[in-house]
Amino acid sequence: MKVLHIALAASLLLIGSVAVAVQQKVDSGTAQLSQMAATPSNCEENISILGAATQAVDKDGLLIVIARLGDGEQSRELNRRRLHNVRTYLSEYVHARAPETIITAQGDRVSGHGRIELYVGGKLFHVLTISRNGDLLVGSCYYHIDIPADKERQKRLYPWLDRRP
Repeated sequence: MKVLHIALAASLLLIGSVAVAVQQKVDSGTAQLSQMAATPSNCEENISILGAATQAVDKDGLLIVIARLGDGEQSRELNRRRLHNVRTYLSEYVHARAPETIITAQGDRVSGHGRIELYVGGKLFHVLTISRNGDLLVGSCYYHIDIPADKERQKRLYPWLDRRP
């Protein structure tokens, strides 16, 4: 148990140092254009990038995901939902990564769109931009509400949808 606590503390320190360095890189405009989408990404793009990220890291390697609120976004719950979508999609859907290999954290607010930063091997892999106050769309991009399997899949990815009228 003590080893687990030490590993968790080391992971959090790594996330913090990598996040600060990469945020400076993104803010200063030195991030490669291929790493950051200029406009909010769509469901298909999100799935493609998440798939590429998980293939770029060993099955037992760490994939670090940092969610950042953008302009006009107030609720930290929004970041929690976005991180939930990434973790659920990668651990329960196509790629079936072990949940303990997906490290998630909430970062500082950024100007512009909200974003999800993906790190592979401690380096920035890609930045997904998200529409203002929007969820990170993944899973079934087109689903049929009358098919029970699709409905259940959507509930796992977006459990808060049942709370809205």
